[in-house]
Amino acid sequence: MAALRRPYMNILNARRAAAKGAVLPPLVEESSSEVLASVMRSFGNGYIGEAYLEWAQKYGNTYMYQAYTETRVMTLEPEHIKAILATQFNNFEKGLVNYQQLKSLLGSGVFNSDGDMWKFHRNMTRPFFSKTRISDFDIFERHTDNTISAMKQRLAQGYPIEFQDAIGRFTLDSATEFLFGKDVGSLGAGLPYPKGQDQAALRGRRGDMWPLAEFWSDKVKAQRAHVDNFTNPILQERRNEQLARGTTSRSKESDEDGEGETFLDHLIRSTDDDQIIRDELVNILVAGRDTTASLLTFAIYVLTERPELTERLRKEILEFVGSNARPTYKNIADMKYLRAFLNETLRLYPAVPFNSRYSKTSIVLPAKNGQPPLYIPAGVKCVYSVFLMHRREDLWGPDSLEFDPDRFIDDRAQRYLIPNPFIFAAFNAGPRICIGQQFAYNEASYFLIRFLQSFIGFQVDWAVQPESSRPPAEWEPLPGTTKGREKVKLSSHLTMVVKDGLWVKMQERELKCAEVLGNRRAAVLGAIQPPAVQGSSYELRSAIIESFSHGYTGDCYFEWMNQYGYTFRLKIYGETRLMTVEPEHIKAFLATQFENFEKGPVTFDQLHSLLGLGVFNSDGERWKTHRNMTRPFFSRNRISDFDNFERHTENTISTIKARLTQGYPIDFQDVVARFTLDSATEFLFGKDVGSLGANLPYPESSPLANDPSILNHPSNVFVRAFMQGQIHTAFRARFGMLWPLKEIWSDKVSPYRQQVDEFVNPILEERRQHLAAEKPSDDDNEGETFLDHLIKHTADNQVIKDELVNILVAGRDTTASLLTFCIYVLTERPDITERLRLEVLEKVGPNARPTYKIISEMKFLRAFINETLRLYPAVPFDGRTTRSPVVLPQTETQPAYYIPAGVKCLYSVFLMHRRADLWGPDVLEFDPDRFLDERLHKYLTPNPFIFLPFNAGPRICLGQQFAYNETSYFLIKFLQSFTDFQIAWDVQPESSKPPASWKPAPGTTKGLDKVLHATHLTMNVKEALWVRMKDANLA
Repeated sequence: MAALRRPYMNILNARRAAAKGAVLPPLVEESSSEVLASVMRSFGNGYIGEAYLEWAQKYGNTYMYQAYTETRVMTLEPEHIKAILATQFNNFEKGLVNYQQLKSLLGSGVFNSDGDMWKFHRNMTRPFFSKTRISDFDIFERHTDNTISAMKQRLAQGYPIEFQDAIGRFTLDSATEFLFGKDVGSLGAGLPYPKGQDQAALRGRRGDMWPLAEFWSDKVKAQRAHVDNFTNPILQERRNEQLARGTTSRSKESDEDGEGETFLDHLIRSTDDDQIIRDELVNILVAGRDTTASLLTFAIYVLTERPELTERLRKEILEFVGSNARPTYKNIADMKYLRAFLNETLRLYPAVPFNSRYSKTSIVLPAKNGQPPLYIPAGVKCVYSVFLMHRREDLWGPDSLEFDPDRFIDDRAQRYLIPNPFIFAAFNAGPRICIGQQFAYNEASYFLIRFLQSFIGFQVDWAVQPESSRPPAEWEPLPGTTKGREKVKLSSHLTMVVKDGLWVKMQERELKCAEVLGNRRAAVLGAIQPPAVQGSSYELRSAIIESFSHGYTGDCYFEWMNQYGYTFRLKIYGETRLMTVEPEHIKAFLATQFENFEKGPVTFDQLHSLLGLGVFNSDGERWKTHRNMTRPFFSRNRISDFDNFERHTENTISTIKARLTQGYPIDFQDVVARFTLDSATEFLFGKDVGSLGANLPYPESSPLANDPSILNHPSNVFVRAFMQGQIHTAFRARFGMLWPLKEIWSDKVSPYRQQVDEFVNPILEERRQHLAAEKPSDDDNEGETFLDHLIKHTADNQVIKDELVNILVAGRDTTASLLTFCIYVLTERPDITERLRLEVLEKVGPNARPTYKIISEMKFLRAFINETLRLYPAVPFDGRTTRSPVVLPQTETQPAYYIPAGVKCLYSVFLMHRRADLWGPDVLEFDPDRFLDERLHKYLTPNPFIFLPFNAGPRICLGQQFAYNETSYFLIKFLQSFTDFQIAWDVQPESSKPPASWKPAPGTTKGLDKVLHATHLTMNVKEALWVRMKDANLA
């Protein structure tokens, strides 16, 4: 019926137009279905409003199109928009169709009402938006500060920011506090904002046929309910409070007393109708949240593309506000470029790009550019687009598509805007102009000032930006648009957004300022700052964790060393770290500038759960106290008492022989850790833990592998706790200063340290009671254990336990690591096994016990141990923290480097020991003779700091000679007993084998080593080292 009636109405309207000296706007020729398909496509996956623009280029800036039963007018002509919004305001309304489309979301609020209802809402709302209220910046400050803090935390984790989401939360929290006196806390709780706007906008594109798409249910109503569920209890609470105070009267007196009053209070005093209040709140919330969020999102999008604008804005901020101060209303009013920048953002990216009114009566739109006036019948939906109007070259000049804030400041403002102000209608115009316009300017200005005081270097992070948000590669530039030039897709529901988010990476200004300040201070001292590794915190952290978890030990550092030099910086999670493999710089840390370095508070916190306040985790006077308390016990007489070594070596060899007779290989790493643990605990406590008595592990393929008597043996519980504590402690170090975030609910190390203490506590108590019962004697120290020595020096049991654990880590793990890699080398180099055995037979004999003198004469054995320590140092990575600014000395390859105070300085002897320029071209070859022949005098003797397996300087390892003696003693007895060492590949765990894909990497033994290295506090073979060997006597 409508189709039959349409030609008649067209003829009738043409006659009516002629009678008024006007014409009907040109009619788009496409059918209703084609028109709606083009519109839906344009707003779905196309360039926003493209269909409307193409018709404007074909039919003129004002035209008609048919949407099934509905006739619509589309215009991007300022004079016609002016008529709709201002000069003929009374002839237009929101209209019944618009009202019905938006009612489920906006109800009868100010943005969805007409006539007297609109006047009622407007009069009720407008007084609250006074200059005094919208210039109260405390709300802005609170929520801006919360947003910036949240962003800094996320950036510190190494991730970019989804800026559109973050700014939507900021404006939501700010708006809800302004409206309700209570924000929704979306930055903290992640409360989802209702998505009803998307569906409401979709209704508008479907015209008066929209109910067919929601025949079975209202798709917006449920989303509105989310808002009402938040609003209802607050509304009731506030109404009850006003009843209790007797302030619900709408008298003149109460209207004037609005100090501290929220918008909700104001509405409650204006009406008793709760539904009207809820509708009004949602209307203002949509305006207060979405429009400013859109403006700020596109403002930052522009800054990612135009860094020179960032600099100009920052210059104005520094001039009018300063680097850290809060802006005032006057500051913002004086900042002309900031206002021009916001206006230019609103010009090219208006928050509400399309809007509409319905003609209440037939009207005539004014003639334009020699064209006749246009007749619009009553009941016609008149759509207008400020988005397209703002981009018209004839209105804004030939550079209309260029983002240039100066057009609002220079002569272009006089030429284009001032003579025709309706060409810029970002906040609507006329009686229905946005009442929150100045609020939005204030909020956006305030946020941008604080934001630009905090961050710089804005870039879209294309690595995570959704593909769906990017314009298709096949899009070509379209005249009159930025299609083909925009880097993101624009989308629109009620307001304009970046489709699917805007992921932005940026830098904290303080960090950049610190960089500039560091460069200046370095220059004053004749130095520079070390090069900084490029990459996000997330990328750097991931590379380090991958390297130590699944890669070749320290290969990330090795790659950075090749790219940036032997000393470089890493900026991770807001923390700057130094990494070096340069002997002169390590020498400065450990010796020549020792007083300027310390373990530091971050390292202390990371290690405290395991090591407490022991000698390896203390600084200053506390470290000196521990060192002085400990050092006397490591005299030559004590560390040369080989009876302890003999007992535990014999016990170990007997245990190995017993297992070999069963036909099983030996997990050598496990057995030698038991040997060093028993030896160390006897040396420390006078009583070993008896770990060898727990029986050795069986290969996984053996039916005895999971024997509970082995797994649950008390010594194994102790060993597991000891190892797990170290593993978790090492993991903390890789996360830097943010490691507590990984243990936010519980300390993952303390339970393991507690298990170690449960072993130590009864021994400590027993020895304290025993010594108390003895007569004191200063001269008689015969048979005194390290525990006895400590008890005599302090009554503090915690100090004693901490010191015992510290020395136990050193006494057990470092020697176990050394012996493990010694045997690994012997499985690969039988020639070295034979040469060692020859020296053992020559100096000691096939069965005799070695003495201190004999060991000191065994040059090849010492060279073999040193070469193992060179290629496989027990502590491959270590660190110190600068107590004050330092300058590291210039070297042949690097200038002098300035290091500020508080920087963690990592160093790697593992990588330094493998540098060809320090050790010669055969640096990766295992050759003990380099410690005996001319290479010793060519490389090591002139530069002793190229070899640091036991550290150096005042904090050099106290147990260095103890470790040499214990290792030498064990190896001599072991080589007297066994020969023909081979890795048992049939039971060696697959996870311990390097991936087949690994290729030899120059400068490393990656692809050459047959087993993977792993590192917690010390280095080991990953998982296990299963070895077969033969009894030397039987062989």
